[in-house]
Amino acid sequence: MLINSFILKIIALICMTFDHIGVFLGMSGASESLSTLIFVFRIIGRIAFPLYLYLLIEGLKKTSNIKHYLLRLLLMGGIMYVITTIVQIVFNYTYNNVMAFGNIFITLFLLGLSYYLLFINKQKPYKIAVVFIIFYLLGSTVYEVLFNMNISNKYFSMICDGLTGMYGFSGVFLFFIYILVNYLYERSVKKKIGEDLASSYLTTKKAQLARNAMYSIILILLSVTYSLLTFINVDGFSVNKEMFSMNSYVAISLLPIMFYNGLQGYKNKYLQVAFYLYYPVHIGIIGLIFIIIGGVF
Repeated sequence: MLINSFILKIIALICMTFDHIGVFLGMSGASESLSTLIFVFRIIGRIAFPLYLYLLIEGLKKTSNIKHYLLRLLLMGGIMYVITTIVQIVFNYTYNNVMAFGNIFITLFLLGLSYYLLFINKQKPYKIAVVFIIFYLLGSTVYEVLFNMNISNKYFSMICDGLTGMYGFSGVFLFFIYILVNYLYERSVKKKIGEDLASSYLTTKKAQLARNAMYSIILILLSVTYSLLTFINVDGFSVNKEMFSMNSYVAISLLPIMFYNGLQGYKNKYLQVAFYLYYPVHIGIIGLIFIIIGGVF
């Protein structure tokens, strides 16, 4: 296993950038002339979210201050909302088009908050909030489906898009099933070899490989689920088959995950801040470039 979390972040960042270039190309009227390129860019982008989600889970387990970790995600969610709203308004003015972006930091924050409520917080009444978080994220997926079916009001979408989570269904599916499976795995290890030995065993390469394999299997299940969703057609109603078909490629991300060694790798305080800021900044830059070139496509 040769890939640490630093390399995993770089891979996710590059794939995400390709994805967003593909999004802007498609929404700027280039879909006919560059359809194949857009499709390839969007497929590459399917690798990003599962990597970021796995890094989130790893970070939640290893961070020394989970509250500060969650606050950083929430702060970035606020910054992301401002930037995406500006891009939506200006992009609509230039192209008369609005895109369903969502806010990845909202998704990561809410999933991270769920982890905190379930495993760190000792006050049981607050754990019920996880149910509302799940519904909110699944509701974000419903919003995206309605948007792609041209049912959602574009002016509502322009202002509220940054408040919805991205990959709501994928996030809920991957996060909660993996958390459950990993919990059962760790409990079985503790039952088999005892609490003391288990604490050291679960940090070994063998245990990390087992976790990687479990996450990869769940990724495959998600990929198959998306493929099956493309067959939905009830009384003339059908989902956006292109969207679900594209998301079925998430299983590709298991390739780098299987080589993940669980180590942090290169660490730099300024680089860590840059990783957080890259997401909203690159959205703004790509959007600005497309706004400037205007009717080139």
